[in-house]
Amino acid sequence: MLSGDGDHPVLSDLEIIEASYRCAADPAALDEFLERCGARLDEQDLGTQPGLLERQLKSVASLLSRMPDPSPEDEAEAVLRQSRSAAVLINAAGSVSDLNEEGALMFGARRGAEARGSWLDPGSEQEYERLLRMLRPGANRAQVVLRITKPSGEAGMAEGFVAGEAAQHVLIRALSVEWTGKVAETLSSAFDLTAAEIDVSRMIFEGKAVEEIAAERQSAPRTVRTQLRSIFAKTGMARQLELNRLLNALAARSEQIEGATGRWRDPLGREKIVRAPDGRAIALTFMGQADGYPVLLTHGAFTGYMLPEQVQHHAKKCGLNLIVVMRPGFGNSDPLEREGAITAGARSLKDVCDILNIERCSAIGLMNGLTPIARFASQDPALVEKVLSIGAAVPLKPPIGFSHLPGAVKTMLRLASIGSVATEVAALASLRLVRSKGMAEGIVRMFGHSEPDRRSTSDPRTLSLMAASASMLSAQGHATFTKDLGLIAADWREDLRTLQCPVRMLCGEQDPVYPPAKVKAVQKAYPTFEIETVPDAGQLVMYQAGEPLLRALDWLRPSSSEA
Repeated sequence: MLSGDGDHPVLSDLEIIEASYRCAADPAALDEFLERCGARLDEQDLGTQPGLLERQLKSVASLLSRMPDPSPEDEAEAVLRQSRSAAVLINAAGSVSDLNEEGALMFGARRGAEARGSWLDPGSEQEYERLLRMLRPGANRAQVVLRITKPSGEAGMAEGFVAGEAAQHVLIRALSVEWTGKVAETLSSAFDLTAAEIDVSRMIFEGKAVEEIAAERQSAPRTVRTQLRSIFAKTGMARQLELNRLLNALAARSEQIEGATGRWRDPLGREKIVRAPDGRAIALTFMGQADGYPVLLTHGAFTGYMLPEQVQHHAKKCGLNLIVVMRPGFGNSDPLEREGAITAGARSLKDVCDILNIERCSAIGLMNGLTPIARFASQDPALVEKVLSIGAAVPLKPPIGFSHLPGAVKTMLRLASIGSVATEVAALASLRLVRSKGMAEGIVRMFGHSEPDRRSTSDPRTLSLMAASASMLSAQGHATFTKDLGLIAADWREDLRTLQCPVRMLCGEQDPVYPPAKVKAVQKAYPTFEIETVPDAGQLVMYQAGEPLLRALDWLRPSSSEA
């Protein structure tokens, strides 16, 4: 823990306390808080007796945990959160960056996927393309109205506009098109339509023909046509189609239902909840060949699990059924509060094998997702044939250690390794920052320490793909993130030493956390390890490896005795 001398803190302790309280008012104060904690760790031995600093940090953690989520700084995120109708945020690459629950249902959309789909009426394709072009620098912005097809097959309408001054997203929001007294009032005040002309307009809006209108109004068709000519003249419309568009635009209003982003959704749309013997929920999803050879896949903290389409297709070609196991506390998987992250993750993997009757499998760990796999495979050697680590992960113990890590990452892991209450403050502040600036911002901050990773996180399509599933980190609050920091800092060398199956690790040439030279220096301690350095790659090997990753999937195919 961090502490001064009892109730007499050193100056740096007071600076830490001040910075921690600033995190409550400004999520961006996290950087200052970590900087102060890092300086405190460098300048002085760690005390063991709780003092004023620890008590104050516990108070700050309690305060942060009770505070409502901050308003999104990104105007686009704010518009989405405040939307009371089905809505979806789309980036310049045409991918879904975020959406609310109604948007997922109305548009059949998911985060990270191509936004265009069967919901878009073919007659609105050009308007949709024009909307995306508005994200180009210097482009003129305007609101567009799109014709859509609802899941029921009914026709509907949606509005589209550039969301936010940064012009990084367009927002498409479903409109309920319903004739109300407000429409009639607008036609009267703005266009001076008579009561009879307003009634005719309502029937045109309802799709009725001239003869039907005449019959309902008990007048002659000639009279209705005369009224239509008057309506055209007053509204400036040249024909009935244009009048209908005007009436639809006037009648359009947002659905009066709260837009919910609450329950986390699997961006693949394939989530399956299974129950462990103790009743807890374990969320699964799937990529690759549905009836193929089982390969358990576990994610890191910020990595998510969405592999590029090319990789998913290759897994299917190889006959691999990638079973994504969302670790306890992530997404819709229940937490295992009394167990550490490694033990909890390994237990979930074993439970999944028992539930799905898997007698032999391989496993993939995305970066630190390897950690629970190592324990699981060492405990059940007959169950696991091969392990692939996409991105490096080895225990950050000597000779590797923390000294080479980027500043904020190093401080958080040092705090986690000593079990400081400051870790909880940092985790709470980190999630407030993510909710204020968006998951994409959190990913950029986490993986912005090498040129290959900066290229990946600056690509809208890759960033959307990552954010789509990485958002499961914050689905159940800060406890999961706090525990996962402990996983990264943990000592799991014994798990690796006792592994009996072959392990293949793809390590980025420019990985700032697990440099290949340091990883290879400890390789001899783990006899089943094979390490392949991936050129021009950083931490995010799953998005950068290309052919080496496809070859690694080929390697995962079951041996002839298991095929």
